Amino acid sequence: MYLLIFHFNKADDSHKEIQIQDLPEILLDIFGKDSIDMFENYSCLPSLSALYQMKTCTKFDLLEKTREAIVEILHHHCGMGTYSFQSRDNDEVFCKVEYNEDILLQEAENTQYLLQMNESFEQNEMVKKSMPFVPYVSARKGIYQTFNGFLLRDIDRIRLMEQIIRAHIRIEALQKYQIIVDFYPLHEEKELEKLEKSMLSWNLSSLNSESIRNYLGEKLCFYFLWLEFYANQLFTLGCVGVGMWLLHRFGHSDDGTIKYHWIELFFAIFVCVWCAMFQIKWERKSNFLSLKFGTKSVKANEFEREQFVGNVMRNSITGELEKTFDHKVRIKRQVVTYLTTFFMIGLVIALTISLFIYRAILIQGGQSGWGPMVIATINTLQIYIMNVIYDNLAVKLNNWENHKTQTEYENGLIVKKVGYQFVNYFISLFYIAFIKEHWDGCDNHNCMGELNYNLWVMFAINMVFNIIEIGGPILSAKSRWSAEEKKVKKMFDEGKAARLEMTTTEKQGKLEVLVLLNEYLEVVMNFGYIIFFCVAFPLGPIIYWIFNILEIKGDAYKFFVLFKRPFPRAVENIGVWSDIMSFMSIIGVITNTALMIFTENIFNLPMADRWGVFIVVEHVLMFTMVMILNYYPKQSYFMKDIEREHDILKDKHFYQNISHSGSKKAYQQCFKDKHFYQNISHSGSKKAYQQCFTADVNVNFRDN
Repeated sequence: MYLLIFHFNKADDSHKEIQIQDLPEILLDIFGKDSIDMFENYSCLPSLSALYQMKTCTKFDLLEKTREAIVEILHHHCGMGTYSFQSRDNDEVFCKVEYNEDILLQEAENTQYLLQMNESFEQNEMVKKSMPFVPYVSARKGIYQTFNGFLLRDIDRIRLMEQIIRAHIRIEALQKYQIIVDFYPLHEEKELEKLEKSMLSWNLSSLNSESIRNYLGEKLCFYFLWLEFYANQLFTLGCVGVGMWLLHRFGHSDDGTIKYHWIELFFAIFVCVWCAMFQIKWERKSNFLSLKFGTKSVKANEFEREQFVGNVMRNSITGELEKTFDHKVRIKRQVVTYLTTFFMIGLVIALTISLFIYRAILIQGGQSGWGPMVIATINTLQIYIMNVIYDNLAVKLNNWENHKTQTEYENGLIVKKVGYQFVNYFISLFYIAFIKEHWDGCDNHNCMGELNYNLWVMFAINMVFNIIEIGGPILSAKSRWSAEEKKVKKMFDEGKAARLEMTTTEKQGKLEVLVLLNEYLEVVMNFGYIIFFCVAFPLGPIIYWIFNILEIKGDAYKFFVLFKRPFPRAVENIGVWSDIMSFMSIIGVITNTALMIFTENIFNLPMADRWGVFIVVEHVLMFTMVMILNYYPKQSYFMKDIEREHDILKDKHFYQNISHSGSKKAYQQCFKDKHFYQNISHSGSKKAYQQCFTADVNVNFRDN
């Protein structure tokens, strides 16, 4: 079965005119070796041997011989089968990679890969649903859970195949030198069809975590389960918000208004408690999921980014060649990027102030009817335009910082984007809520009403842009397919060889790669609208509950239809996004308190007295949140029982049967003696596997 795809650029006659001068450096970057003698069984790699014998070559030879060399390595060093075929317009080559189950199990044992224990060892139904994970040992195959008669699931196979391939080939270097277009897992049509039926239907039943995890991996599974959890929690807050809106709508009398203000205060307290409980409940759920998925305290493999630039040096510890970048230079670049970000934040503040000055001019000119609506619309459009400008700038700045790994790169981008978007999204609303009254006055002396109005406009335009967001990739894919259709028809008219039909593999190769960071960022910013201004916008939670349901469906459509299948990454939780939402919850306590005390002045106090009341109320609410976060159990009692049962199961069925002393420590020492010191590798085994498939470097015209 083919699971992975190498999407190669195909050499043409124009490449014969391009001379490659730094061939040895390119080969060192791709294969991590500066001589063919460093390869085990290099006599099986004729194409690679030919490349290493040359100092220069044409780009045509580099593309053709490197592709052939990779196929040879996949066969002779990775023990994998391949089938290569060219695209219908002859400008690309797709190489489908086939696995051998025995070799993947051998790799699993070499790298201490974790597999789930068989549920038949446990009688308790709760523990059966979350059996422990232990390292694979071939001598004890009977203790592992099987899936359709096999020990490995497809995500296990994909991970192990990637480990083996990356131990011999640097994928990012192939992309850097434009030898490959991409390297990605192939969508499995039957599994994909099942997931589409369950996740794209309008049935609001709970998501099947196992199905999502077994197809997309833990990282994306956590994202979808977090979205679902967030939507469920929002529904509770939304119901209370609807009640608040009804009270405000029908509480016309002075006595009713006074009562509403007190209810509003209790609503703010409820929001504070909801924020704290949201964080704790998610942490408890996240802990259980990481236990269930076997990713508790997991450390994902890190790969060097293709864009990383550095000096090649030999590691004094491992003896391997690796790239390094001067830390002082990176610090200087980071200072420049953050100064640029501060400048962009200042520009946003200046534009927002200019808009409200223009609004005041419109009102003075008698345009009080449509002026506020126009300004609210322009302000929302400004937010999106400035986001697009800064998003492109942030990516360029982050690339310039030259991060080595993908995690470092993503964390740097998150800091830049969250800080900027926090100001860009909310500065105008903060201005209306807390400054406008004292500068140019609010409409009918009702800043809360004006704030509510602006939030409605922003929500409406948000919905429009979300529809555009889904439509963009559809139009982009159709545009690429249409351009290729025209090219193929032209080739037929000229009598050149081409295919009219596009295979499934080719269609997947045309799809884009989804950036999960942007999906998280969108939801987190919407979380800010709810938490910061819940008192002024009580219908916000129920509206964004509906929005979140649509977000789950829309993102499922993106992952399964519009984008390539991602590599399944193992994670313990949603990472830094939990911390960001915790920080926003704290800001929400301050803003909601300020809205009641300063903006709405529910106690009818002069300005001097409001500060004292604000400090008292804010401290009480903050104290309430801190007490809940610190003293409410973050781990349910049944979790502790499950973990104890896991330890018992491991000791009884795994460690005692593997090591003489029956302890985890003894097993780990045994593993080190047998595997680690003989074969040092962090991302996969580097041993040459026995050839299991007949090597075929020929390129076919049709997909089989």
